[in-house]
Amino acid sequence: MKNVREIEKFVDGIGRPKPRRPKRHSRKLLGIGVVLIVVFSLTAGAALLNYYGTVSTTANVQQSVLLDGKDYTNAITHEFSIIGGCTECFVHCLKNRACKEAPIKFETTGDPDLVGVDVNFYTAKLGTKGTATAEWDDTHVYDGDKSVHLETTGTVGSGDEARVVLPACCDMSLSSLSTISWWEYNTADSYPPHVDVFIDTDDDGEADDALVFEYAYNDGPSFHLDEGQPTYGALSGNWYQTFSDDGDGPSEITTASQAWLASGSPGPYGTVCKSLSDWQTTYSSAKIIRFEFEIDNWLAQSEAWIDNIEINGQLRQLEEWSDTLTLDSGEELCFYIEYDFDVAIIPGTYDIETLIVPVIPT
Repeated sequence: MKNVREIEKFVDGIGRPKPRRPKRHSRKLLGIGVVLIVVFSLTAGAALLNYYGTVSTTANVQQSVLLDGKDYTNAITHEFSIIGGCTECFVHCLKNRACKEAPIKFETTGDPDLVGVDVNFYTAKLGTKGTATAEWDDTHVYDGDKSVHLETTGTVGSGDEARVVLPACCDMSLSSLSTISWWEYNTADSYPPHVDVFIDTDDDGEADDALVFEYAYNDGPSFHLDEGQPTYGALSGNWYQTFSDDGDGPSEITTASQAWLASGSPGPYGTVCKSLSDWQTTYSSAKIIRFEFEIDNWLAQSEAWIDNIEINGQLRQLEEWSDTLTLDSGEELCFYIEYDFDVAIIPGTYDIETLIVPVIPT
């Protein structure tokens, strides 16, 4: 029986594959497959976009505040000889081209030092001739903190004068002048202020003549002349703009306003007196050096306060100087820089440098 069972097992096993045990290295291949999958997944993750696009910009930035039309790489120099006890004065212009206001300050140093040298700055200069007064004042103010008080006190007819002087900005041409205005407060029996526009007609940088715009010749057909001397009917005791006190005269000088040459004599319209437009044609290439707003006592003893001067619609700073200023966007600031040397100063060479420095907010 034993032999029979053994024979049956033998017969049943014919044609069947013998089971095989897994080889050891097959597990190693499985491990390699897993590693390959992990590496592939990491590579796919590193290929994700970090950004969708790029904006590349190159900006050519220019200086905002210019001095006499020049940037900080172009120093402006003056060289002169002077006697101790005298002064020298120059005009400069700042312009803020920025879209926002620009706070600035002035810093002045000297070599060897500034002992015996006073460096002064003015947006407006006050001046007199003969017996007269020109001063800053806070008793009669149209706008702001102060105005300019002008008064003559000498003998009527002596030609005493009191004035406030503003420099012209940045090589201003006569042809570019369109309007001038100011506010004035006159005392009783005073002849109102007028403006002299000093012009350079031969391009040497010096004033050769002046156009005189005054009250008597600027009031419609009669030009105030019918009301007669000494004040031609000028009103007082209130603030009036330019020549408009009686409601007939203009509130601003325009190209139609009448002027006569200071080198000549005042006279009737069409001969000595001509419109600004006519003078612009006559002196088409002339430059304006300065504006002088003044009173005199040729006709009457006069007293007035002046405030809020505008030239070509731009308000000019009429105030005492501050070493720290703020320029509005687009503003031009014309100023005098004056060097005053003490009478007892030691002779020698003095190097003086003024920096216009931006004020950085803290």
